[in-house]
Amino acid sequence: MKNRSVYGVIAAQVADIEQREILFGIIETAQKMNIDIAVISNIYNPNETAEMIKTENQIYNLILSNEFDGFILISESIINKDVQKLVIENLSKRKNVPIVAIGTPLPDFVLPNFHFINTSDERDIEDITDHLIEVHGFTNIHILTGYNFITASHKRVEGYKASLEKHGISFDERNVFFGDFWFDSGRLQAQKYISGKLDFPQAVICCNDYM
Repeated sequence: MKNRSVYGVIAAQVADIEQREILFGIIETAQKMNIDIAVISNIYNPNETAEMIKTENQIYNLILSNEFDGFILISESIINKDVQKLVIENLSKRKNVPIVAIGTPLPDFVLPNFHFINTSDERDIEDITDHLIEVHGFTNIHILTGYNFITASHKRVEGYKASLEKHGISFDERNVFFGDFWFDSGRLQAQKYISGKLDFPQAVICCNDYM
């Protein structure tokens, strides 16, 4: 019989700084509560599935192990649709263990028994926009958010809009750009500025690290 509980932290490319920071907090709290943490994560996290890393993603089959007493899913770290599907399929078979999801609920990447913990998408982006306006004096600010069909993408734009209006700056929809939360859309946005297709703003708010 186990003397300590074991919780699995499910993520992708967990060595990245944002996942690492969350993991440090989880481990620190778990140690105080006499809980062991096992990390289930791949190393590479491309948007599109590559044949060469399919074997690597078999690590998510560890979710099926009966050694786990609960799971913490860093949901926004897993952007690959095939990996999301694998994780959901495996978690759906673990009906008797608690599952906490950290981040914004994403389409087709949620189960009824998920308990979500998230920051405020609106408030976070509002704070960032406040900083650019109040500390740096910028007034011409573009925002690159995520997929147009994801609620979180629009919530982040609402935070940007709220900050502008709070500071007496008119909101212009032409300064809002939708991407895919991946490197490609960040690169494409940069090329628009470099090519002259878009005039350079004073700042660009990118709504995730990859972009």
